[in-house]
Amino acid sequence: MNATTFHDELPDEAPSLVACLSIVEDVRDLNRRHSLLSILVIAVCCMICGGETYNDMEDFGEANEDWFRTFLDLEHGIPSHDTFNRVFASLDPLRFRECFLRWTTGLRRAAGADVIALDGKSLRRAGNAKGVPHMVSAWSVRNAAENLAVLRHIVLNMLKGEKTKKRGIKGKQHNAAWNRSYLLKVLGTQVNPS
Repeated sequence: MNATTFHDELPDEAPSLVACLSIVEDVRDLNRRHSLLSILVIAVCCMICGGETYNDMEDFGEANEDWFRTFLDLEHGIPSHDTFNRVFASLDPLRFRECFLRWTTGLRRAAGADVIALDGKSLRRAGNAKGVPHMVSAWSVRNAAENLAVLRHIVLNMLKGEKTKKRGIKGKQHNAAWNRSYLLKVLGTQVNPS
């Protein structure tokens, strides 16, 4: 599918993260046990809370399984770290990135402000007469690594964009890990458990 078709699949108003994630094409074979939407939501929440690896996603999902069951289809439990890895390896990186860009653009429109993505940082207390050194992150362009890099960048922007807590990224990650209401605030959504 091309990007034009993808844009036409969502309305112009601010779409929810779940709506954006739900249109990411699941190219896995028919023998799948876990819904793509459940896998992606657990991964996003895990990374907001400071997780970085597929093992972290599995552990985070297991630690919060009761909560996730209130709004996700987890008939077969929490996916394994191997499942997270296989899913991220199978996603089309351009389409996955487009999904998040569409979502953040909708949030920006709804908030009436710009969303600025940063790919690097200045190193504190490392300055000298020549100035402050800067570090730029780079990731492999292979399917799983690129998709995980996209997710990391989006999550970083989500944490930076949440302004009710006057803390750094690590502090906000801790708050999200400890407080589900704050996690939902970072996600920019409200989930009504049934």
